[in-house]
Amino acid sequence: MESDRFKAHAGLLRNATSILWNIQVKKEDRKYAEELWPFPWENRVEQLTPEEAAKQKRRREAQRNWTDKNI
Repeated sequence: MESDRFKAHAGLLRNATSILWNIQVKKEDRKYAEELWPFPWENRVEQLTPEEAAKQKRRREAQRNWTDKNI
């Protein structure tokens, strides 16, 4: 339970950091939060299903579009 709370706070901090990072760099140098600051508890080796991969791609594109329009 405490671990989940810690991970949630860390995720918020990472997202805020990535927004601040992306404000300061060229458009082609922008990075997603996961690329900028990977967490040790995130297993990058696991394989996503095609549906999960598509959902993740849509979410990242939406985040990138929002950032492009608002920042």
